[in-house]
Amino acid sequence: MKKQTHKLINKVIDIVFWLCMTVVLWFVVQVFVFASFKIPSDSME
Repeated sequence: MKKQTHKLINKVIDIVFWLCMTVVLWFVVQVFVFASFKIPSDSME
């Protein structure tokens, strides 16, 4: 029983870790890829 609970906790921690990594990676991509093309200039108005 204890080994099964430990296995389940490890699985949950693993899923949460990869979810967080995915969110961080998506944020970095947003900042460096998409946001870099939005350069405000007076001529665009």
